[in-house]
Amino acid sequence: MQAVDGNRDERVRDYIVALVGAGGVPVRGGAKLQKMLFLLADDLQDAGRHPGYLPYDHGPHSRAVGDNLGYLEGAGMVSVDPDGISLADRGMSALDGARRRLDGAVLELIDDYEEFLNDMDPEEVLAFVYCSFPTMARPPEEYGPVSGRLDDLITSVAGKKKITVQRGAELLGISHERMIDRMKRAGSRVAG
Repeated sequence: MQAVDGNRDERVRDYIVALVGAGGVPVRGGAKLQKMLFLLADDLQDAGRHPGYLPYDHGPHSRAVGDNLGYLEGAGMVSVDPDGISLADRGMSALDGARRRLDGAVLELIDDYEEFLNDMDPEEVLAFVYCSFPTMARPPEEYGPVSGRLDDLITSVAGKKKITVQRGAELLGISHERMIDRMKRAGSRVAG
């Protein structure tokens, strides 16, 4: 696989390996990895580090991420299977190298996103990204697996305490009180 921009591709591979190695559990699928890297790139706010995300059927998608994931799999550094994406035999040395090259603040963000997103359902992750970044979503009728369910999915994310009640209300464009009512009806324990 030929690299278009070697420096960018090396950074993207470092981000992938660091995310896959964070937390000690597989990343549950390529779509979730795409969203994790999208959120990381947004937080870094550095166009040189951004792997070219575009709106796509299942949220923001970067061809560079997909290509570099394929490269890492072919090189024996990551394993992609139905259980998720995990480090393969050569992955530990790649992880050590990535950790040496990446800034400590970036590694901290990677750990934060792994902890924040990896135990969420893929549909919850997609709903969170769609609501947080509406310009990266297709029109509502094309939301695919989350079409018509954004409110319920964001309520679920807030109920899992992945986001605050206030953030859930902001994402859904409703009042704090209405969000609390939604969460209570969904069976979440909410103070207030």
